[in-house]
Amino acid sequence: MDTPRRFAIVEDFEDGRESMVVGWGCEFTDRADFVSEDGRMLMTSSSAESTRDLLGITGDMRLVWP
Repeated sequence: MDTPRRFAIVEDFEDGRESMVVGWGCEFTDRADFVSEDGRMLMTSSSAESTRDLLGITGDMRLVWP
């Protein structure tokens, strides 16, 4: 099994406000688990990119690999 990869989802704002971390996750070979910054939302998706795409419905989201 490959080592899981940590990632963050960051929201960028067009109005000049500072970008904000929406949450963090861990990508495994078969899925990605995500928890929002406030701990209220847990999500499992097929990949980190899928997580970003799902969250991108509400704003301009960016995937960050530390």
